[in-house]
Amino acid sequence: MALILPAPASAIVNGTPAAQGAHPAHGFLGIDTDANGFVDSFCSGTLVGSRQFLTAARCTTNVLGLPRQPSSLTVRIGDINLPDSTVVQNVATNDIPEPTELPPDGYVKPTGKNDVAMLTLTAPVDTDLVRVVDATETAAWAPGTAGTVLGWGEIEGGDISETLLTGDVVRRADADCPNPNFDPAVMLCAAGTPATGDENPCPSDSGSPLLLPDGTGFALAGVFSGATCATADAPGIFARVGADPLNAWVHQRTPQADFDLSHQPRAGEPVTLFSTSRHPEGAGHFTTFKWNFDGDNDFDDREGASITATFPTPGDAVVGLEVSKPGGDTASVYYLFKVMPAPAATGGTTTPTTPPRPTTNPVVRTPLATILASGRPRVRGRRFPIRVRFARTAPRGTAVIEVYRGTRRIGIARTRVRRGATKRVNVTLTPTGRQRLARAVNRRMRVRVRVRVGRRVLTTRRLTIQRLR
Repeated sequence: MALILPAPASAIVNGTPAAQGAHPAHGFLGIDTDANGFVDSFCSGTLVGSRQFLTAARCTTNVLGLPRQPSSLTVRIGDINLPDSTVVQNVATNDIPEPTELPPDGYVKPTGKNDVAMLTLTAPVDTDLVRVVDATETAAWAPGTAGTVLGWGEIEGGDISETLLTGDVVRRADADCPNPNFDPAVMLCAAGTPATGDENPCPSDSGSPLLLPDGTGFALAGVFSGATCATADAPGIFARVGADPLNAWVHQRTPQADFDLSHQPRAGEPVTLFSTSRHPEGAGHFTTFKWNFDGDNDFDDREGASITATFPTPGDAVVGLEVSKPGGDTASVYYLFKVMPAPAATGGTTTPTTPPRPTTNPVVRTPLATILASGRPRVRGRRFPIRVRFARTAPRGTAVIEVYRGTRRIGIARTRVRRGATKRVNVTLTPTGRQRLARAVNRRMRVRVRVRVGRRVLTTRRLTIQRLR
């Protein structure tokens, strides 16, 4: 479909321009409402899986509340400018809650009940994703919690913003949601305040995520479902994605990497780790299983759906699993768990053990740094920019950013670590790197970027860099 500039519509009033790369999973949803081949309306949404785009059902249904044809919807990911240059992602399926899934009504357009939709794209998108909170994480989005909303649209004076805007909002208690259609089972409300700058979403921001701080990144607990602009006195309505039944509905449609252990591991004893990953298309979707044991965020240590490992010393252990399928979805997870001491020897023999399954819940590991880059970073001369977001727990000192093609280092940069902050870094390619990029097909090259402090690797990420012609 061709893209035309939509008619004026309201969005994050008083919002702040987003930094390029700060929200790589945020997307522009173009809607062809009358099958004329043009985008007539738009919403926002979030990439929560490599092909799964979470938005509002009001954006993907017609006036009768029935799902639009996938061919009438297009998605663009990662660009802060009103999308006219990013790659169009076509939509394969448009899934909204049905009465049999969320009884008794499913999605109800007049009231906004169960206002979520999951679009599955025809091809995976290689970028950072946003995690949807689990139903047990109620404290993460409790009343009074500060969050962020995103969107394009009207600013003060009625003009359309061509730059993605962000707004700071505060989750309100259910009793403070005066909308007559408010249903606390599947809705929550939030709004900006004078203290946060009165930054509030409006209808064209439907589908925008309610993002909450999550270590070094964000987690999603709501989807904006606004029929009117939010104000401090009339907070905006969001689908309550952080709690069941909507939490379960979303997770059932999102690829989930997961694994379990055969028993509580003990130092020096073998333990089996096996994938329990799930996919909406069934158990056979994932065909490749890669493990990370050394903490460098690169899944290249072991391979297989079930492996046997031995942890040499007791204490905390962190293991990551990445599951994928060629041409299909990719998902990953990290777990932190306890390795118990080896049993004491008695009379020259080892006390037999039948350790129970782990009783402590593993926790998702957050990296010490995150590489932010949208699309394909463009090499000008011999440099290309990225952003590095450092966790508050990142080690102090100088961070070295290295670019590898295979095992050959072809680029480098350095910057001082600023804990809890994001820094822009210009990476310089070596002469070998420039030569390889010049000879690459379409002047594009897949590379691995690594951030380390001393010998400690904080994070790695695979990117495609592109040389300007």
